[in-house]
Amino acid sequence: MSRYRFCPKCGKRADDKKDALYCGKCGFILYKNPIPAVLAVIYNDKGEVLLGKRSVEPVGKWAIIGGFLEAGELPDVGLRQEVKEELGAEIEIGEMLEMRIDNYVFDPEAGKSVLVISYLSKLKNDFETKDENSELKWFSEHAVPWNEIASEVHKEILKEFFEKLSRMSSRAPAILPERGDLTKTSKIASPPMATRNDKKEVFYKFCPKCGGDLDNLKCQNCGFVFYQNSRPTAGIVILNDKNQVLLMKRAADSRIGKWSLPGGFLENFETPEEAVLRETKEEIDVEVQIENFLLFSISKYIYEGGGYVLPIHFRGRIKSGEPKPTKFASEVRWFDRKDIPWDDIAFESNKKALKKVFEK
Repeated sequence: MSRYRFCPKCGKRADDKKDALYCGKCGFILYKNPIPAVLAVIYNDKGEVLLGKRSVEPVGKWAIIGGFLEAGELPDVGLRQEVKEELGAEIEIGEMLEMRIDNYVFDPEAGKSVLVISYLSKLKNDFETKDENSELKWFSEHAVPWNEIASEVHKEILKEFFEKLSRMSSRAPAILPERGDLTKTSKIASPPMATRNDKKEVFYKFCPKCGGDLDNLKCQNCGFVFYQNSRPTAGIVILNDKNQVLLMKRAADSRIGKWSLPGGFLENFETPEEAVLRETKEEIDVEVQIENFLLFSISKYIYEGGGYVLPIHFRGRIKSGEPKPTKFASEVRWFDRKDIPWDDIAFESNKKALKKVFEK
């Protein structure tokens, strides 16, 4: 398959580089951020995991149940949708296993990566084989066909699951509410949930492969489907021994002059944790220790062609260095909770992360 060669905004010839597609005509840049996907590691009371034998790419391989998040979709919503589509079943979603980076196997020449978010899950009702799988089967750890698993990342997630299962004993995973933002105790109102339908929200007009017109994401010339997923970002709430939070006044990109948490877009083949470490060094010149995951959220993105972003936030502390202004931050300051400038916080996702940290 060919690489991207045309600007999806104006349809003119563009320059496909390692990190992005650059349009010399209209100036648009299509960055190669990881594409977010979700997996349900579905297990039963016997400690077996449910795998599907793919009838679509990668055909004949066994895979964990799941798929790509659509634009504006939170991971828990997308995961339930994917399981419903593949199994015709409902699930209970438990704790997150991990976030990993995988190759985008459906279009390897495009040079894109996938952010894979996996969760422990249990079935709430019976399942059936549907179009994406030719067979569904329960496997114990020793019966897993390791040489026929769809990708190395799927293998790593399965191994992590079985290791975790041995430590879990017979306890069930903590279950999320039907609607929520993947934080078990969050009191923050979740944004409206995206629902899947046949008519997709479209942010680009032209096919990046041939320059043809897009109709409901599909190119009318070459048939390529240009999925428009949310772009993942990563940020961190940094606390000190006084329980103060570190904010930076933005000096570059969007929302200049507003206060924000350190963070930014994931680069291609970069995990959220790696992005946090890179961004904090670039923006406020410190190295941080990530303590724990906080939450996911969804935001509309009004720049660079629009669309949605999937902010991923962590909590942490400074490991080394003193925070200072850089070309990205005109000011860096510690705030007591009562002094946080809520009206001047740059992004709603930052507000949610801050409120989550200070929940009792």
